[in-house]
Amino acid sequence: MDLASQTGGFLSRVFSVVLMRLASVAEKPIMTRKVESEEAKILAMIASARDKPESTAEDLARKAGRPKTADPKRPVSLRLDADLLAAMKQDGEGWQTRLNDKLRKIYRLKTKK
Repeated sequence: MDLASQTGGFLSRVFSVVLMRLASVAEKPIMTRKVESEEAKILAMIASARDKPESTAEDLARKAGRPKTADPKRPVSLRLDADLLAAMKQDGEGWQTRLNDKLRKIYRLKTKK
């Protein structure tokens, strides 16, 4: 008996067992199952969102972020001496606001709030 005839029966039995198991697991094509599971997730999200009110045109028109001011601050590029900048930053966060307030006092401008 040669090797092909000895293993042929065994391989055909293994192959038939694998095919039977695959057939029992995959009654539907893989793509169909994937689409159905995605549809189920979408339907679940829609069902969970029903208790939330729908967005109005006003909600959609509102932009995220800070509200616009009538007189916004403008960014500038300014060269300062290193020791002056270090002294301003030494007090921590808000050093730009403090610098702005000090300049307003020097020029006798009203403080904005």
